Amino acid sequence: PNDDNDITWLAEALAHGTIIGCTDGSYNGKRSTNHSSAGWILLDTASGLQLAGSFCEFSPGASSYRGEMLGLCALQLLLLAVDKWYSPQAAQTITIYCDNEKAGDRAQEEHRRIKPGWSCSDVLRSFRDTKQELRMPLRFVHVSAHMDDVLTWEQLSVAEQLNCMCDALAKDALDKG
Repeated sequence: PNDDNDITWLAEALAHGTIIGCTDGSYNGKRSTNHSSAGWILLDTASGLQLAGSFCEFSPGASSYRGEMLGLCALQLLLLAVDKWYSPQAAQTITIYCDNEKAGDRAQEEHRRIKPGWSCSDVLRSFRDTKQELRMPLRFVHVSAHMDDVLTWEQLSVAEQLNCMCDALAKDALDKG
């Protein structure tokens, strides 16, 4: 088997509590009002191993906020899949960084009922349903965006570096979409 496809390290890092995540969304209404994208990264802070991805969604509800929400949703669903498949022993809190404070707050909220008229109600329902099954608590933390415009790469915190990488992933996915 190809070792590049082996993500057992991710399950081990979840069990040890050494995983952090980051996501960013992108939208460019001048190019298309129907496309939002997201880029995301999971990083094992102990080994430096990372898993990253991106995607673009076509939707009449496209917006920069939706891109942020989709990235948070993708990370939650990926963590649920790893949790279900590998069943890591410990249930450590996983920190996920996002540069949209409102999106992080919405992902953290607990709702029994989500009204259809709410912005990104489909994504909020996914958050609610995923949280019910996920054995590890998630903590959403705001990270300042575009800090690489102000500081050198070496001066950035790990979370700020991840955010810059996620921004590039999301923009690339939007371009390709």
